[in-house]
Amino acid sequence: MPILEQRCSDIERLTVKAPAPPPWERLLRLALEAGGGYWPDRALDWLEDGYPADALADLLEHVARTGATQRIRHRARRLAKGVRRQPNPHTNIP
Repeated sequence: MPILEQRCSDIERLTVKAPAPPPWERLLRLALEAGGGYWPDRALDWLEDGYPADALADLLEHVARTGATQRIRHRARRLAKGVRRQPNPHTNIP
């Protein structure tokens, strides 16, 4: 999880040519589910830095209700609402 201490955009630049995509989503899930505030806070930093939050929407809503601190709950709620507001590209298919 210490990789979450770096900016998401910096890590993505370093791993862009990796032979297999790194398991960032699994790492973010683990961090968001961790107790306390440090790792969830780092995961939220990554999501606010541009990592796609779509697949984490349900977990973000859970963190918005149960997060360790008010700051974490508010950040998670804001990110979850942003994901929910995005139009689903599959709903516009004729």
